[in-house]
Amino acid sequence: MPTEEQLIREYALAWNELDADRVISHLSAQAVYESQNVMMPLRGREAIAEYLRGKMATIRATPEAAVRAELGLCGDQRGARIRLVSAWPGRPCVLLHQGRTNEPVALVLLEVAKGEIDRIDLCTVVPSPASAVRTGHFPRLSDGATEANLSGL
Repeated sequence: MPTEEQLIREYALAWNELDADRVISHLSAQAVYESQNVMMPLRGREAIAEYLRGKMATIRATPEAAVRAELGLCGDQRGARIRLVSAWPGRPCVLLHQGRTNEPVALVLLEVAKGEIDRIDLCTVVPSPASAVRTGHFPRLSDGATEANLSGL
């Protein structure tokens, strides 16, 4: 049964390879995808699958919108006016970079139960992607990242 750390790595690999099926295969039937940039959450594996496949196809067709996923750890939220309880310091996350920027534009948290992803939260405000601890590991994009062990970082 995959752990949260293993599923975080799979999520990062999916984005670095633009392969939505890497994530979809781990979604529970009742999974929820929520983004701080979108008003309504997506509910259910099929709705999330359709969204991820479409999003990755668009990025594949638009090289200037390239996305890179880095393994990270949630940082301290001190000073934040609003706190996200599930983003405790040291919790594994994925940091998404887009375009030419070296700074992450989003922080992704997964809720995992019984080896499946029950929830995906894409955060652009709280917790701030800038508050995360960056590891420099971009699975499949950087040497050694494919074997990264988040608990040891």
